[in-house]
Amino acid sequence: MILKKNTSLNLFFIIISIIILSIVNYMEIFKDIQPCKLCIYQRYPYYLAIFLGIFFFLIKNQKLKKNIFLLYILIFFSSFIMALHHLGIENNLWNSITSCEDNSKNLSNNNLKDYLLNKEYVSCEDIAFKFLGISLAGFNLIISLILLILSFAGNKRFRH
Repeated sequence: MILKKNTSLNLFFIIISIIILSIVNYMEIFKDIQPCKLCIYQRYPYYLAIFLGIFFFLIKNQKLKKNIFLLYILIFFSSFIMALHHLGIENNLWNSITSCEDNSKNLSNNNLKDYLLNKEYVSCEDIAFKFLGISLAGFNLIISLILLILSFAGNKRFRH
């Protein structure tokens, strides 16, 4: 019975992660809502959750399955912290610990001025989308907290 509940919970984590990634990618591609650097970082835990969820179904070892739920706790906790950090930046509670700008371009002194004048910069302070008065970082905070609590519950089931 425990395994069946955790299998369902694992499937739930996969489905929620796919839905979240589908929504943010849809908004970026079809609604032209450009994400900041922190928005991109907040997608990584959901990619990891999908990978772990698939791995959960492929293995038979119960100890490894329990360890996957420990990893879920770590993943959703990090997602919660990233969302909290981003929400704090959006609400001017603190400054970003990372630059919200894409610094991947190699710049020389000759093209620095052109780059600065023409760059497409998405600030982490700017809220590109709100629904019901809540930004995407706010929704991610809520969802991450729920998934974190559920991952604790799933891990606890392995002990009994």
